[in-house]
Amino acid sequence: MINCDIPDASNIGIVADWIELSVAFEKEPISKSAVSSKIEGASGDEPSDAFISSIWDELEVRMQLYGDHPPYTCDSVEVTPNLDWEEIPEYLMCLILSLTGNSFNPTPTGKLFERISREAVKNYLNGEAVVFGHPAQFTIVELSQLTNEKFKSELPANYNDRGLDVVAWKPFNDNRGNQVIILMQCAGGHNWTTKTQDIILRPWTEKYMTFGCKPVRGFSTVVVITDSERFEEISFETDLLFDRPRIYRNTTDYELEATLRPAILTWCNDRIVEIQN
Repeated sequence: MINCDIPDASNIGIVADWIELSVAFEKEPISKSAVSSKIEGASGDEPSDAFISSIWDELEVRMQLYGDHPPYTCDSVEVTPNLDWEEIPEYLMCLILSLTGNSFNPTPTGKLFERISREAVKNYLNGEAVVFGHPAQFTIVELSQLTNEKFKSELPANYNDRGLDVVAWKPFNDNRGNQVIILMQCAGGHNWTTKTQDIILRPWTEKYMTFGCKPVRGFSTVVVITDSERFEEISFETDLLFDRPRIYRNTTDYELEATLRPAILTWCNDRIVEIQN
């Protein structure tokens, strides 16, 4: 069992995150009785059968959200891993961030999550995507050249990236604009709910660029949002929402940028060492 405390043993979602992390990292099943013992050790009280059942219900909903090849299988007795996390370390990184937050080298960690989000939205669209976020790899004039949308002006220096981390688009490959385009904010920390409205479309569409087709805002987060009402409310705030299952669906079984998975693997190994010490 991974030597990682459950931050809040009374929270169903957090316990479910811990179970996902444990079975993925250890590559071994975990039983209800083992989970119950872990919760009791963390809280000092033995959890009720109803609480354990609620955790299992959460895991079963997540398993469906992950799609045809979920990272684990959940039955009435135990949770069994279905993957080798070293082959898809982006899943483990999202789990660690969801459970512990982005307190470990936050700036490079955030940039790494932006790269993961870029791959997810690119594969979802079957299109193109770039990381734009501060310190930006591209100027707006370069972004306009990539997308074939019209340049108006660069960002003022004191505005950094105005919340824009990733730009994705579905080109027609005819060297013209007027296409599906997504302006995405990426949030890998516990404060993700404060960032859902960071991208304000008006300056992007009226001051910096002219788009042939109105862009859609996007938002990526490392958490799983299983409650349908909460998912709907956050969708209103963010437009196109990528939570962990959607990132998983659109990175697993895909060939990613060549240097990305090795970088994530190094990050995961370093972070696990820190957690276990």
